[in-house]
Amino acid sequence: TWGTISLLQGDIKSVEKNIEKHKAEAQGLNRSIAGEQDRGAELLSRIDQLDKQLASLERTIFASQNDLSDLKGKHIALIDANEDILERIEVYKQHIETLLGENDEILQELERMSEQDERCRQILQRTDRIMELKKKAEARIRTSYQNVQVTISRKSAK
Repeated sequence: TWGTISLLQGDIKSVEKNIEKHKAEAQGLNRSIAGEQDRGAELLSRIDQLDKQLASLERTIFASQNDLSDLKGKHIALIDANEDILERIEVYKQHIETLLGENDEILQELERMSEQDERCRQILQRTDRIMELKKKAEARIRTSYQNVQVTISRKSAK
């Protein structure tokens, strides 16, 4: 019985050592669990922070998509307006070509009229010169006739 008691006391010591060992392991596991819980809390906080950033980015993306859609609409409207302007420019170019053609015709006619006007001036200048020559000739003839009359009357008077 002493032997049994001694064995039992050895078993008790062994069991106490195992209990201490398990307590130490339990304390280590508790510390590890507490660390994991802290890490889990940190990860949950980080997940919450990332969810907020994601929500903010999604709102920004949605706003950017709306802006892009608006800009696409404005771009299409500007393209249409540009096409209209280009069509008008083409029509104006054709009108300008027509006006230039008309101007060329008018300038040619004015040139012909100017040439005719110059010829008329030359003719009128000749006519004026002829009239001047005629007046001088008539004046000379009158003077000469008067001389003839004076000479005839002198000879008749003698």
